[in-house]
This record gives sequence, structure tokens and C-alpha cells, in this order.
Amino acid sequence: MMETIKAFIGIFMMIFIHLILPLAGIIVYIRLIRKMRREGVPHIPRGALLLLFIIYGGVLMEILTGLFWVASGMSSLGLLFLIFAAPVLCGAIVRQQRNNTGISKYHRTIRRMALWYLWAEAALAGIMLIFIIVSMVRAAVNAG
Repeated sequence: MMETIKAFIGIFMMIFIHLILPLAGIIVYIRLIRKMRREGVPHIPRGALLLLFIIYGGVLMEILTGLFWVASGMSSLGLLFLIFAAPVLCGAIVRQQRNNTGISKYHRTIRRMALWYLWAEAALAGIMLIFIIVSMVRAAVNAG
């Protein structure tokens, strides 16, 4: 009985993380674009917004996969994308939107979200670097 429940929960989490979550992201993205059209926002940044949805959705999928599922090759590829490609894309978004922040609140928010990702990744890299240095110092002290 317990094995059946565990299997059901595993299947549900797999469907939720890899099917329902991306579909919900697509729906929210489309609704947000429509809302911007209704509000008459000029030069809707569809591409930048789509990239941010992919990046932040990827972060959410990695977190949920780590919490409720087993890491796989695909999740590793997603993590590599978030570590190496996403900062480059966020940097491009920040650069592209630097003169557009006065157009609308959406343009400002898109630029801020890209900057937040860059700052968060830089902070995470700094924390990891400190952790590595501390581990190396401890190993040197214990060896000596």
C-alpha cells in the first residue's frame, strides 16, 4: 500500500514539475503580454520577458526537482544553462533595457529581474568561493 502511494506521489510530482509548471508559465506569459497590450504599453519587450520566464522557470524547476525528484541528465543540463548561459542572457537584457526603464513599469521590472538574477548568481558564486577557500584552509591545517 505504501509503495503504491509513493509511486503515485512520484508520478504526480513528475507531471507537475515537467508538464503543469511549464504550461502554467506559458499561460502567465501570454496573459501578461495581453495585459500590456490592453494597457497600451509601447514596444512590448516580448523576447526579454520570454527569456526571463525561461530563466526563472528553470530556477523553479531545478529547486522542485532537487526537493521532490531525482537529479537527472536533463536537470544537470538545466543547471549548466542557469549557471553559464542565463547570466549572459540577463546581462544582454539589462543592456537592452537600460534606456527603456522610463517607458513603463513592465520595462523597469524586466530590467530589475535581470539584474536580480545577476546579483544572486554573483552572490552565490562568492559564497561558493568562500566555502572552497575555507575547506582548503581546513584541509591544510589538518594536514599540517
